[in-house]
Amino acid sequence: MATRGSGQAVGTLPLLKCTYSDCQKHFETVKDMKSHKKYTDEHDYCKPCDIDFKDWESFTQHKVSLMVRFALCTITWVSHILADG
Repeated sequence: MATRGSGQAVGTLPLLKCTYSDCQKHFETVKDMKSHKKYTDEHDYCKPCDIDFKDWESFTQHKVSLMVRFALCTITWVSHILADG
């Protein structure tokens, strides 16, 4: 099998670099990269929203805002059900 100067085999897809600039890991699929970001303690990543955060504090603020939005949606939904009831 022939290889390029980078050592990558000719005819293979290039590996995907982790989207965190300080991480040098590479992956064959986006799914593998997202799994890495979710389960690696060095990354503050929200998988449902697919957002990379620079630090734990900003990630935590994001999670709190999601909980508040979810709670408000649930309260609104319940109040509509009771009012229609």
